[in-house]
Amino acid sequence: MIDFHVDTAMMIFKRKSLLLNNEGHVDLEKLQKGGYLAQWFAMFISLNHLEGISPFDFFEQMYDYFIEQVNMNSDKIEIVTDYNGYTAALTSKKIAAFLSLEEGEVIKDGLHMVDKLEDMKIRLMTLTWNHPNSLGAPHTMPSAGLTHYGQTVVDYLNNKKILLDVSHLSDAGIDDVINISKKPIIASHSNARAIWNHSRNLSDEHIRKIANSGGLIGINYYNGFLAQDPTSCIADIIKMAKYLIDIAGEDCVGFGSDFDGIDCRLEIKNASEIDALREALHLEFTSAQVDKMLFRNAERIIRFL
Repeated sequence: MIDFHVDTAMMIFKRKSLLLNNEGHVDLEKLQKGGYLAQWFAMFISLNHLEGISPFDFFEQMYDYFIEQVNMNSDKIEIVTDYNGYTAALTSKKIAAFLSLEEGEVIKDGLHMVDKLEDMKIRLMTLTWNHPNSLGAPHTMPSAGLTHYGQTVVDYLNNKKILLDVSHLSDAGIDDVINISKKPIIASHSNARAIWNHSRNLSDEHIRKIANSGGLIGINYYNGFLAQDPTSCIADIIKMAKYLIDIAGEDCVGFGSDFDGIDCRLEIKNASEIDALREALHLEFTSAQVDKMLFRNAERIIRFL
């Protein structure tokens, strides 16, 4: 399994918990038990909970805490930035950790901040979370696109080692990204709107265009983006995978659990139980399709870094 989105970095930072083992959905022991190859760890910032410090300062504090936790467990996990680093980590029997940023306001002060993120090994970035910012508008404002600065950032990222993540972005903002970006577009933790009508989910048009870019859509386990059921059910995750494959093909589908960022009841209670999803996938899809969804599509994306 390669999962494109968890909020574990924020969770352990706020609770001062350990990356090795904690009470959340994801820790190193759970990832090892679940047989994960790699995990994308999002540095998540909520703009309305910053308590008087800048988005970048909050990001840096969380980032430093996470790096410290990784260094404490260097025999089990390694931060990597490209395909060669990924394969080297696997050879060393370590979990490969990729870093992402969830809230573009961190770079509000200028393009030099993008360079700083790149130097800090961030390799995927959302433009917004759930609040409008200097780059653009969130999914709750569907007709508001990217700002001029947001468009400049997207164009700048065409020549950087950071991929774009359109999860949480407005419909018009996704259109802007599709028109400007020359690289595969990622929706790290988003589902299909036709299956469950929520503004956080993607339209069929956007699903197809993300696939046409060579990108990937990570299926989100949150029940509110899957179905009406109060529990996040494996059957609904399978239904979402089937729909995405029908609409855009088997090469664009992956998983972005949103573990440690979701608070619903879960049939897959944490990362250690991911075998239940694997088994269910094998009942519905070919082995080649399952491998693509679990890790091969993600590996293809990693090669673009």
